[in-house]
This record gives sequence, C-alpha cells and structure tokens, in this order.
Amino acid sequence: MSQHYFTICAIFRDEARHLAEWMTFYELQGVDHFFLYDDQSVDDSKAAIQPWRDRGMVTYLRVGGGLRRQAGAYQHCLKNHKTKARWIGFFDLDEFAFSLDGKPLRDFLAANENIPGLGLNWAMYGSSGFETQPTSLVTTSYQLRAPIKYKISDPELLIPGKPRTELSSYLHPGAHIKSIVNTAEVEAYVSPHSFSYRNGAHAVDATSRPIRDTPFNAFTEEPLAGPMRVNHYWSRSLGEFSAKLETPRADSDTLRYKEMARFKEVHMSMEYDPAILPAAHAVAERLGRPYAPGTEEDWMERLQSENDRRSRA
Repeated sequence: MSQHYFTICAIFRDEARHLAEWMTFYELQGVDHFFLYDDQSVDDSKAAIQPWRDRGMVTYLRVGGGLRRQAGAYQHCLKNHKTKARWIGFFDLDEFAFSLDGKPLRDFLAANENIPGLGLNWAMYGSSGFETQPTSLVTTSYQLRAPIKYKISDPELLIPGKPRTELSSYLHPGAHIKSIVNTAEVEAYVSPHSFSYRNGAHAVDATSRPIRDTPFNAFTEEPLAGPMRVNHYWSRSLGEFSAKLETPRADSDTLRYKEMARFKEVHMSMEYDPAILPAAHAVAERLGRPYAPGTEEDWMERLQSENDRRSRA
C-alpha cells in the first residue's frame, strides 16, 4: 500500500503570499502530501510551507537553474515518488482544481481507481481589473473569467497542419488539461499537461471520456466547465501580470510574447463565475482569514468596467 493517497506535485518561484491559500485549498480537496520544487525563490516561500512540513505533509526540494525546469521537476517526481502515492496531481500555484458539486476531489478518485488518469480543463480567470492584489484570497478576488469556448489566434494553440489565418484552426485555451495520474498506470511525462499510460491507455476528462487524438493528448476536443475543472488564475492582478511577463517560464525558460499575452489578458474578464466560492469560504475559515467575495451587483459593475477596458484595448 502507498504511503500517501492523493498528492500534488508543483514547481514554484516566489509564491510566499499565495502558498497558504493554495495548500489549504488542496488539503480540503483531500490531498495528504505535497511534492514541492522551489525554483530559486528569494521570498519567504520556505517559511510559508513550514506548517505543512511540521505535519509531515511536504517533500521539499530546491532546484537550480537550467532549461525546462518544470519538465525536470515532474520527471523527478514520477521517478522518485510515484511508489509513495496512489495519485499525483500536477498543478501550478495559480491553478485550483475542484468539483462543482462541492465534494472533495479525493472522493471522485476513490470511486474511480480504475482510470489511468484524470484530465481537467481550465477555466481562465483574468485580473478582473485589479491593479494590485486585493487583500482577500485569490479565489475570492478574481471572479471574472473568459468564456469557456472562446478562441484567439494564439500561435501556441494552432492545430498542426491547419491554416493560421482561420480562427477555426486554433484550439480553445480552456481545452488545455491538467492531470491527476494513477501511479499504477502512468508511464512517462509528455508535457506539463499530459502523461503517457500503460498499454496505450488514455486519461479521461471530467465526464469520463478518453482524452485522445489532440496534440500531446494535452487538450480535450471541447473545453468543459464541469462537473470538475481547474480555475486558472492566469494573470492575477495587473501588477502581478506585468511581473509575470518579465519572468522566464518554468516549462521553457523563455519570456512570454508580451503583445499576445496582453491581448489574452483583456479577454479573460468577460463573464461572472463565482462557482468556487463555497470552497474558498472553507479555506478562509481554516486560515482564519476574512471572507469577502463581494456581491453580484459589485461584480456586474466591475464586469462593465472590464468591458470598457477591452473596448479601448
């Protein structure tokens, strides 16, 4: 029997401000251990995770420079830790996976131990127009997201062999998956989003359909808003987003294409979606933090402001 049941692997840099919320959120989802790779943080990230280390819930490794650090961390985690866990989820610090019915993800995994892996789609959340990070939780601060099925002409999402001049040639950004792998079935890392499995098997999506025949099997054919998903707080505040543009990506060590990134950001605050709030409330209670999600009227006013900002972009 594995030492742990539901675990998370993540690589991060300078996330001291957000680690407690993220780890508490996943602990409430049933995670019992974290494999954390610290990508040269210079803030107080190590101190932020200490309460979980004190409880024996963290395996911590500080990693050095080099290319494709995210790939290296994920591959190291599989090689060294997959025998210690029944399930490993691979998520970033701005990604919060949950079930819309309010049940912990662990419950779904325990009821579906025969699947090779679970791939959950992104719901892409933008800045909601905040210049700086509000004092409340990430999961209550940003409640405006992109439409689930929106498309943009992002070169990274061009379907191989398709003409780049047609919007239909591009995948939905939200069709990306993030994976929770069954360690008895996973074989190898393929991408930050996907893995290969024994006997040619495939991970399944939130409706139990196999994920196949897309690039790297890292996308579903259509993005799903439920019954489970990943809220991806892609930009957080505009100030944090600007800093993100100057930070090399952990998956490639390259900077993001700034004009495309800015175009994407203004299209990520177009719809109000507070589905994660019950989970956020539980996190706030556990941490003893204020729970201040605002009213729907507040968010409709902010949505109009974001529509105005987009029209000026």
